[in-house]
Amino acid sequence: MLHGIPAFAAESSEMIEFDLKTNEMKTVEIEEQNSDSVDSYIPEGISTGIQTYGAIIDGDDRYRIPASLSSTTFPYCSYGVVSCTWPNGASSFGTGWLFGPNDVATAAHVVYSQENGGYPSSIIFYPGVNNSGSIVGASYKATIAVLPATYQSERDATKDYAFLSLNSNIGNTLGYLGWTTSVSVGNTMALTGYAGEHAYELWEGIGQIKSTSGSFLRYTADSSGGMSGGAIYLTIQMKAAGFNHGGYPGESYNYGVKINSSIANEMNYYKNKN
Repeated sequence: MLHGIPAFAAESSEMIEFDLKTNEMKTVEIEEQNSDSVDSYIPEGISTGIQTYGAIIDGDDRYRIPASLSSTTFPYCSYGVVSCTWPNGASSFGTGWLFGPNDVATAAHVVYSQENGGYPSSIIFYPGVNNSGSIVGASYKATIAVLPATYQSERDATKDYAFLSLNSNIGNTLGYLGWTTSVSVGNTMALTGYAGEHAYELWEGIGQIKSTSGSFLRYTADSSGGMSGGAIYLTIQMKAAGFNHGGYPGESYNYGVKINSSIANEMNYYKNKN
């Protein structure tokens, strides 16, 4: 029994928690409960808005979010750079987004790499970054990285998501995204993140959900390296429906892992844990 969860629970998911301070790892069983839809949190003084210029299909229609919005307007202020330093000395970055007071969601492949030594030796989250060529702004250190057990052991593509616990409750100040398991073909969505060719600038594309079958969402919004881990954000519901991965082989759509009931439950567990 781990974290007070009984071994006889009818439904559960297995997660790996890696302590970035001690390098200790443990397995956690999370029991199922109803967490399929959780509202976003927007603090007083934070405005809301989605930029919607540009077409949504054919060519690269992404646009840079104005720097004046990235730290003051929801959902942009909930996004940030996930910067990793690896045991072999390499460094990399992806996109993350707050889903709780000190909780960041991203893609598992952003924070776990066998080629670079497994888990990073350091993960820093920089919320609201939007500066060409360099990172400028407040930084928060991740203390725990959480992966689905089957992603670590098998690189299970249906489990390409991860959660980070930060050393600060910055989400109470900036706000954080809610999530939903209810998503339909035709829903308008936004893909926001830090494209590698525009290092540390916040870019966004608007698109439509094209498929919800299986474990993935497929959509028309553009993506490139560095945007991995960004939320598949439903603009009307103002909630995340999944985690961006990128290009889908043989198709003209990008794709990412869909938030199902099991993932929603895991998110709720970590959001309420600390």
